[in-house]
Amino acid sequence: LVGRAAGLVGRAAALAVVSADNALLSLHPSAMTELARVFISHSAADREEGDAAVNVEAHAVRVAIRDALAGDGNVHVLLDEVELHPGDAWRARINLWLGLCDAAVLILSPAALKSHYVAFEANILGYRWSLDPAFRIIPVLVGIAMPDVDDSPLNPARVVEWQAAVQGTPA
Repeated sequence: LVGRAAGLVGRAAALAVVSADNALLSLHPSAMTELARVFISHSAADREEGDAAVNVEAHAVRVAIRDALAGDGNVHVLLDEVELHPGDAWRARINLWLGLCDAAVLILSPAALKSHYVAFEANILGYRWSLDPAFRIIPVLVGIAMPDVDDSPLNPARVVEWQAAVQGTPA
């Protein structure tokens, strides 16, 4: 399992670097003068360990993308596990990030397709995209296919209209 996870992390890191180079760093004029703000949406159920449902692959992909983007030096990653601290009004902070981010990555796993929070975030990001087609949203599919997304609560966000990166394949 460790070897498999390491392979997934390597492929996800390569995916994140390709995505960062090609899509996330040249998005808006604000990215030219300051760090590009990239929001990462994911299901909290996709974690490395714990008692509830665990998706090690989705967790590894999220960590690889987070690290690749943060390591670039041109991106401020907006991710709950990095930016939220005890006592923070987490929903208000995430809502602010949804409104201020320059781009977004949606980590879509079986758990994410069931998450009301991921559906909410995808819909807000979709609204932002409808106002500004230059706004980038990159779905990353982990353990699912795009038809699964279309048959989920994320359907109203029209995620199928955004070009997705499938975990383990070049973007």
